[in-house]
Amino acid sequence: MVQSFLDKVKESIAAIQPSDIVLQLKIQEIEKYIAHTERQIDQIRRRAVEGETIPHHEKVFSIFEEYTEWIVKGKAGVSQELGLKVCIVKD
Repeated sequence: MVQSFLDKVKESIAAIQPSDIVLQLKIQEIEKYIAHTERQIDQIRRRAVEGETIPHHEKVFSIFEEYTEWIVKGKAGVSQELGLKVCIVKD
């Protein structure tokens, strides 16, 4: 179902003739989300249909903040944490 929506979006973008820079920028932003969607479809197919284990470096934890990492897995008594590890050094 998602693939059919994605195909419709691609057709719509192909039909648009961007006349100004603002429209071109909006199309570029949509194309970034299309790439994310295609990656997710691929990973879901590989995991659910083919039974493959997705390598950690391919996993995406946020499409809005791409730098997000899995910090703590969230086992018994410890909550799950996503974010970005940082190191602050004071001298």
